[in-house]
Amino acid sequence: MLTQQTFDLNEPSIQSWSDILKSIDNESGYRASQTTRREKRAMGQIFTPLAMTNQLVSLIDKFKSENINFADPGTGTGILCAALISKYNQQHQTPPESIVAYESDIRLHAQLKKNFNDITTKISMPNSSYSLNDDFYEHAKAILCHGMPSGGCKASYLVTNPPYRKLSSADPISILLKEYGIHAPNHYAAFLALSVEWLEDNGDLLCIVPRSFFNGTYFKKFRTWLSARMSIEHIVGYSSRSNFGKNVLQENVCLYLKKRQQQPLIKISLAKDASKLAKDEFVVPKEEVLGELWKLPSQPKQLKALRVNRLKKETLDSLGITLHTGKIEIHRAECMTSKPIDVLYSKDFNYNGELNWLETKKPRKFRSKRSGYILPKNGDGFVVIKRITANHGDKNRLIPVWISRESTGLNEINFDNHLQIFSKSGKAIDKKAGINLMTFLQSDEANLCISTISGTTQINLDDLKALRYPDIFMALD
Repeated sequence: MLTQQTFDLNEPSIQSWSDILKSIDNESGYRASQTTRREKRAMGQIFTPLAMTNQLVSLIDKFKSENINFADPGTGTGILCAALISKYNQQHQTPPESIVAYESDIRLHAQLKKNFNDITTKISMPNSSYSLNDDFYEHAKAILCHGMPSGGCKASYLVTNPPYRKLSSADPISILLKEYGIHAPNHYAAFLALSVEWLEDNGDLLCIVPRSFFNGTYFKKFRTWLSARMSIEHIVGYSSRSNFGKNVLQENVCLYLKKRQQQPLIKISLAKDASKLAKDEFVVPKEEVLGELWKLPSQPKQLKALRVNRLKKETLDSLGITLHTGKIEIHRAECMTSKPIDVLYSKDFNYNGELNWLETKKPRKFRSKRSGYILPKNGDGFVVIKRITANHGDKNRLIPVWISRESTGLNEINFDNHLQIFSKSGKAIDKKAGINLMTFLQSDEANLCISTISGTTQINLDDLKALRYPDIFMALD
């Protein structure tokens, strides 16, 4: 049964919604300052600022008027749920049937009781209709079996900023989810999956999540599972990666999903940060977003580039080009029976594709069991790009360099794990074809397309394989 904690109202005064939300926001700031970085990492805890809260809640235009049940499975200080109920209350004077909140950080419970006292008083809702519970995962089995927590009911509107941390495949919740066909590589995916199961048909889910599940092999099964159950209605992306404050760099999106078959059109917005209005906002066919990878064409020029790129005939497979991630991981012990080979690092070349060999903290040569890449005498070589790039505004996401005996002065080379290598099954590419490939990777088209696929940080092999390519063995147009 859901554990309900009731408390005395002590004749609280009726506050304005603005005062309630501002008070909770102040409490969030205070709690964030009192929680160490280690504690935040352990719990995956990030408090949602009021600006981002308001932007998320604004994605719902109209609430239904009867049999309303609100839920927040990772409520923190309660700001998301409070803002959502505030908007609901502006449309309907009848209080909801219930509000169910979960928060595993017991230190927050005393303040949560006060916050929800203010909310229930404001909407003239019986205090007994609100319940505060500890661990969301304690009710995972019931939600997966029956679609709701033990002793509870289906959720009409669910809002969440779930925990941001990895989930071990050996963790009991991971094992349980897999029994029900759900593959969740981290806790926020697990929270989303359980939230989806908890929702009633046509129920609404509002969430703030990292964009990382849009692409990559790890989340492929989860994307497929989610797409089969929810309609993605609206996505808000951000140019900034610091919406949770300067100490949290995380590329997040606000998502509005509805539990129904995917609708033909998806609304997309782009804002500089959570405090700014969207500067681009348009509606696109679902096919422009959903597929093996989820794309986020949040600017008209990105959408145009995707459509232009789709007309190209070649893929890496059709060109006979293979992709590999660099094999050298310097944190691993060297193989002392192997010969030392020069290593190329991400820091060794710049945005213009020029070698500068600026990496000075890592070993220039490394003994590895991995054989090196032979650089032929005839000028052939390899196209190499940085796998991880920082958010550099309008600068290219794809940063390639041409690696040959001529460009490096080396006969053999190895590549660090933070690089991706284009080759012919591990062997060198014809110089002319390699330069043509580099030219394409440096083009606006390629960079706009890859930014819709991979966002602003890591570029995976599957992201690069999703692009269409010109015939690099012919002169480029």
